[in-house]
Amino acid sequence: MAIAFVGTASNSSTLDNQLTMAVDKHASTVTGNLMLCAITYTYTGSGVPAITLTGWTEIAAYHNEGISGDSARGRMRLFYRIMDALDTTWVATVADVDGYISCTASYSGVDATRPILHVYTQATNAGGTAITAPTLRNENQNAWWVYVGGTTNAG
Repeated sequence: MAIAFVGTASNSSTLDNQLTMAVDKHASTVTGNLMLCAITYTYTGSGVPAITLTGWTEIAAYHNEGISGDSARGRMRLFYRIMDALDTTWVATVADVDGYISCTASYSGVDATRPILHVYTQATNAGGTAITAPTLRNENQNAWWVYVGGTTNAG
């Protein structure tokens, strides 16, 4: 069975001092589907704050501090989960973020025992070094290589 896109769901808030972030699934997501959840948020502290999303596996954490030098810029976390029959919605907990967007994409036909083969991340300033995705050889047609690339405005 080939991997097929099922659908997306999203939530967002522009409120300051968020301690929780809602994470939903698409209505057509069924048991055994792979769900990828990207959470982007603004955090005014240093580094990348811990986000707890119970039952999900974190596969990437990106923050542009040190690229732009502006600690109030956005951060992004990427998680995955294989849908369980009892799943409905989730709440991610975090320390004090100022606005967030969570987006969950669901896919069928994914190898549930090893759905993510490798993860690559890369970032640059706007107008800086070009972002180039690596050359990949897929050894499992029902699993994912995940590449997260991004750019930020240093101004």
